Amino acid sequence: MQVDDSAFGQIVAAESGRLARLATLLTGDRARGRELTEVALARALLGWRRLHEEEPGGALRRVLFEVYGEWWHRRYRRYAAPAPEAAPAGTGRAGTSRAGTSRAGTSRAGTRGAGTSRAGTDRAGTGRAGRAGTDRAGTDRAGTDRAGTGRAGTGRAGTDRAGTRGAGQPAGARAGPVAAGSEPAALADQVALAEPSTGAGPVADPVAAELAAMTPRQRSVALMDAEGRSEPEMVELLGLSDRAVARSRPLVPMPELAAALSTVDAPVPLPAVAVRAARIRRRRRITGWVVAVLLVALVVPVLRALGGGPDPAEAARQCPTRLPARVSNSGLGLEADIVPITPARTYLCRYSSDGSRSDAKLVEARAGVQFVAAFNAARVASSSDVCSRETVTPFVLRVVGGDRTLTLLALPGGCGRVTNGVRTVSAGRDLLAQVLTGRPGQGPEPALLSCAGLDPTVRNEGAGLDRRLVGFTGMRIVVCPKGVAATVGEVVGEEARLLAAELDSAPTRRATAAGCPSSKRLVVVVSGVVERVDIAMDASGCGWASNGVRVVELDRAMQNALRTLAQLPPI
Repeated sequence: MQVDDSAFGQIVAAESGRLARLATLLTGDRARGRELTEVALARALLGWRRLHEEEPGGALRRVLFEVYGEWWHRRYRRYAAPAPEAAPAGTGRAGTSRAGTSRAGTSRAGTRGAGTSRAGTDRAGTGRAGRAGTDRAGTDRAGTDRAGTGRAGTGRAGTDRAGTRGAGQPAGARAGPVAAGSEPAALADQVALAEPSTGAGPVADPVAAELAAMTPRQRSVALMDAEGRSEPEMVELLGLSDRAVARSRPLVPMPELAAALSTVDAPVPLPAVAVRAARIRRRRRITGWVVAVLLVALVVPVLRALGGGPDPAEAARQCPTRLPARVSNSGLGLEADIVPITPARTYLCRYSSDGSRSDAKLVEARAGVQFVAAFNAARVASSSDVCSRETVTPFVLRVVGGDRTLTLLALPGGCGRVTNGVRTVSAGRDLLAQVLTGRPGQGPEPALLSCAGLDPTVRNEGAGLDRRLVGFTGMRIVVCPKGVAATVGEVVGEEARLLAAELDSAPTRRATAAGCPSSKRLVVVVSGVVERVDIAMDASGCGWASNGVRVVELDRAMQNALRTLAQLPPI
């Protein structure tokens, strides 16, 4: 990837050395500190559009501490100090734990430690009054290298800071392992770290042991405190609360950390940062694709189980590819019920006029249960039922429940008959219209749907059609124009019942006049509970009407009542 040398590159050159030193002190290992620095710089590079407006040093440190926290919490990287080395007596600060060791056998509360008065006596054998020019524990503090000379000879290792006496503990030695909240354990007096400026062999670093005794949070806060950061800045950079920062902050300043941070490591090469950023970006993309695939694999089955995403392939497998002329099923209960099982899934299979499958879909689970219950409650079909015979295409229902699958053949015309091959019921056109729309209980089929598939030469079947024009109690009448410019009209309820009774009482037509009936007709559809009869009426005014079996003479009042429904002028 391309790197902007004029902006980010200059910041890397200026800040990476200090960041590397900070990371080394955080992790306690130069190699891991270098890796931590590279990862932090790579992440900063990937998010530089968001970070470039911030103060560069603070932004880079915030990213560094974020990565360090992730390493620690995921246990991807653990801080572990190298094995402790034997320290000569009188060197180092190893006898002291900032959390709870004593300073020169003296209690901070003012008690006398090892027979020594803090006010004016010699501190572990050294006079405090001669501090400026005398040797402290045999060593000149101003002119001696702190890495090679010990401050432990001053007796700072003997007493607990809280007032606990460490009597009997030799100077320059540490007590056993560190436990959380207890005295730190057998940590090295000095930990071997490579000299940052020269990269030469290991040298003793007295700061590492003190950092090793701290928790990661305390270590981060101590280093930020040594840099001179305020508590609000620590809260922002470390992502901690005010209380957490205050509790983790050292009790007394630690100038040795500031001295350690003043040493700058070798800067991190910009190409190495770019390579690692490209690797992180590639890993993020791969992770994103994997997560997306897993989410799809998990979410799709859940949506299907909830009914929000049926599988069209499964519906296609369930539905026959061609419209069957008849259906056959096996098993118990087919004589008593159309569907003698509890439906788990119901598939609707629709077909075109040539018999090929045109649609296959899963019916909503609750609707499927309601439709099956209505089929089982429908009355058995009889040859005496008055039913129209308009041209409509049947459809198929596949009902799956338990270990059985049943196939139903439904004819949405006439009386709306449904069969399982053993039992046939008259479910009614309205119920089958609801099945086709997938909306149970939506009421009667629309008037326009009642007129679909009608032929001016009407055909009906059933008992008594040769004696009566309707043959049942009408509950709804729809007038459908055929060959005449008119609209579809509808009447329901008591008005429809009275009009159907008048049609039933119309007298038989004795003679046929020339030109009657004409090609202009109104088809009157009379519906009952499940019955339906289609009646053709001449629209030119000659009074002719027929149900296909019986021909009657309609008076002018009856003709005008039907013409009004079709919005035709009266005769």
